[in-house]
Amino acid sequence: MKLRVKWFMATAAAAAALLGAGAPGGGDFDKTVEAARLALDTSRVEEAAQLFERAGAIAPERIGEIEQDRAWAYIRIGNDALITDDVEKADRSFAVAMAIYPGFKDVIREQWSYTRLYVVNEAITAASKDPRNADWKSIEKDLKWLIELAPKEKDPHYSLGVVYLFKGETEAARREFIAVLGAKAGEGDKSADTLREESAKKLEGRQYSFNLRPVYPPRMKAEPGPFQTLRKGGCVISHHNLDLAVRVAATMKYYRGLPVLDGVLTASDPFPEECKVYIYADEAQFQASGGKEIWAGGQSKMTILDGEVKSATIQLFQTTGELTESAVPHELTHVRLAASPYFYGTMPLWLQEGIASSSESEYKKSLHARVILQAFDDKRLISVEDLVKLAAYPTNNASDVFYAESVAIVESLVEKYGKEPFIEFMSQLQEKSGTEALRNVYGLSTVNVEDMALAWATKRAKQG
Repeated sequence: MKLRVKWFMATAAAAAALLGAGAPGGGDFDKTVEAARLALDTSRVEEAAQLFERAGAIAPERIGEIEQDRAWAYIRIGNDALITDDVEKADRSFAVAMAIYPGFKDVIREQWSYTRLYVVNEAITAASKDPRNADWKSIEKDLKWLIELAPKEKDPHYSLGVVYLFKGETEAARREFIAVLGAKAGEGDKSADTLREESAKKLEGRQYSFNLRPVYPPRMKAEPGPFQTLRKGGCVISHHNLDLAVRVAATMKYYRGLPVLDGVLTASDPFPEECKVYIYADEAQFQASGGKEIWAGGQSKMTILDGEVKSATIQLFQTTGELTESAVPHELTHVRLAASPYFYGTMPLWLQEGIASSSESEYKKSLHARVILQAFDDKRLISVEDLVKLAAYPTNNASDVFYAESVAIVESLVEKYGKEPFIEFMSQLQEKSGTEALRNVYGLSTVNVEDMALAWATKRAKQG
């Protein structure tokens, strides 16, 4: 039985099968690619992949121009599939991505080796039920390929040793188990079964750990020298990577057209005539520009006069994770909130950060949810009574909990009660404490709100 997804397969057919897409229609290549890149940069990865396939069908001779973006869309599909434990879909997606652009192999080596091992081990389990008729040759080939993909991983050697035992090749099995245990493990001529037991014990509890949002490699490229400037869509973007600056400008225009918190902020709200954006080459340059908290992936600054935002500046760095998916909309929402009719100078920090965080990607919010659940287990949640009193960012390594609880509270209130009561709640906070405003507007105690935040986290933890 052929169980491994051949990563060198005809990619157009593989992509169509993965997406369930029909034959793409005609259209304009450049406009389709522009739409695909915007979808990719704003977390709409399935849509992005479909648009890239359509662009490739429109102008097959130009498909090389989009190979990296096209491959990255499938990598993101695979990453999202892993969040929901759809390991087989993740494996197929990575296989398609590598067929399109093998140059990304090192970026996703850990994710792909995990999914490949899962699929092959499932095949071994199925084959063990009928070993005489199993296609051990194909499984052996798959495992050798996996060892080549991730030579430092021990698990594939163990699985290959098990395959050799099923095939009756004990000496070959011994070699694989010794590869798991180390060269000295074979001293004393231990049997293959003994080495297998020792290998299994060594690997017991083995956990894979990898970043599901690696930085897109083209974003790592930074032109040397001073900032270059791009003026586009009401933005003045200072940058070290023109392609990235163009894409950031496109995402800012896109996010400005989206409502935040079910329409608490809308596209028709006031916005500064000009927004300055600085995209630093890396985190070191970003931090050196001054004023950032160590955990920050971005920062926004506004000058407000007579209740009107006169100037706005957003600072980012291009190697941050989820730059266009979370950092850009988060900082942009700070500017939108400051320009809205609801903003006032003493607006609580937790409220500002909760609203800004609500504009981030579903993946980022799933991380916030997991932070809340882990903090609950570790007994380090910030009580809502304390949270609503904070006048400064936490300084005791609780920033992750602060952001997570803040977005959980604002989203829970709007999801359950709607935007109008939330707007009234924001208004009351100008004169009343957080606990008073919660009681007056919603009839809720801080304990009630803590329960809502935990329910939000439980629901969100497996989304993304």
